[in-house]
Amino acid sequence: MNQRSNELKNGLTHGCPSRFVSERFNYSKRWCQMERYIAMVVGMVGASISFLVDGLGEAVVVLLFMMALDYISGLMSAIYARKLNSRIGFNGLIRKSYYLLLLGSVYLMGTVVDGISYAGDGLAIALIVMEFVSIVENGTKLNLPIPEPVKRVLLIVKGKIEKETINGGGK
Repeated sequence: MNQRSNELKNGLTHGCPSRFVSERFNYSKRWCQMERYIAMVVGMVGASISFLVDGLGEAVVVLLFMMALDYISGLMSAIYARKLNSRIGFNGLIRKSYYLLLLGSVYLMGTVVDGISYAGDGLAIALIVMEFVSIVENGTKLNLPIPEPVKRVLLIVKGKIEKETINGGGK
């Protein structure tokens, strides 16, 4: 038995999440090492920001969960549509990492600039709404029924986002 077969049999897949993921999506050893490196860097940055701003607020914790749910629902919709693409998924992680860096910088500014101490929570709530919209859109891509109150909220939020973009406020 060769080494790869032995690794798959024992569930050792270069540190990848599981044998299923490694087999189905052809993760390489290099990709899995990069994934662990990214997780380590994001964790260190998050821990540093948390230390500097005296802990993370509830809005940030909710945002982190919403980001995870959005990513998972995005994977589900891509698998359902048979359009799973590692580059698109990786770009999504980069975008989410940028949002977290932006949020951290706003929290840091709030520690030194008087009067904007709640700006970080405001940004976190805005990002939570964006994640919610994305989760609902992923649900529609899965052909799932969306309750009427959620549809109304989605229409209101999407209308405001599109209006800001048209007026130049969303640039």
